[in-house]
Amino acid sequence: MRPIAVVLSLAVCLGSGNETAAPCALGRNLRHGMGDIADEYGWVCCGNSKFAEPSGTMSKHGDLAGVMEADARNGRKTTFYDVSCGLPVFVAPVNRTVAEWLKESRSHGWPSFRPAEVVHQNVVHQRHGEVLSACGTHLGHSIPDRKGDRYCINLLCVAGNPPREEAARCKTAKKEGRRACAAHTISSGRSTRVLARPWAGCIRAYVRRFENMSTLALPRGRP
Repeated sequence: MRPIAVVLSLAVCLGSGNETAAPCALGRNLRHGMGDIADEYGWVCCGNSKFAEPSGTMSKHGDLAGVMEADARNGRKTTFYDVSCGLPVFVAPVNRTVAEWLKESRSHGWPSFRPAEVVHQNVVHQRHGEVLSACGTHLGHSIPDRKGDRYCINLLCVAGNPPREEAARCKTAKKEGRRACAAHTISSGRSTRVLARPWAGCIRAYVRRFENMSTLALPRGRP
């Protein structure tokens, strides 16, 4: 690979952050199998406004479909919580079935929510299309289609737990002498497991990309 390509790609990577997305700490025991990728892609939810977790993440980790189907059988909808502060940000499915929600989300590669499924008091819409939680966590983007507004969201960023549930987990872990509630801390040194800067994970992602590619392919628009 030509040196200029490396420099250009790193410039894109380093410029991927945005002051609208706040530094944050990702909780442990994340839902939907997202603990598997939190260390590698936690930067997506914190201090980033352009890039996303890999397409298809929702199908490759955890069992979101099983969780939603079980909730539906019990007469409940599935609530998605901010990965950092635990605010409920989406509830689905609304005005459609679980199968319909999964079909649309899988076709796009990321969870896709409609306006009726948004907890609007906890979600902030930026003029350029970015979608944040009221805590400042980057969630994804608003990408309208022929059906209307569609929110293309990173599953990792909405895989948190309600504050009370998280507190209960931490209390139990403390009693058992475990560190199960230690956070994946982004842009901070407050935790035993740290991603020192959002761009650190971004650079690692580019290094892996270079190892598997012979030519530069800059990332396209993502949630």
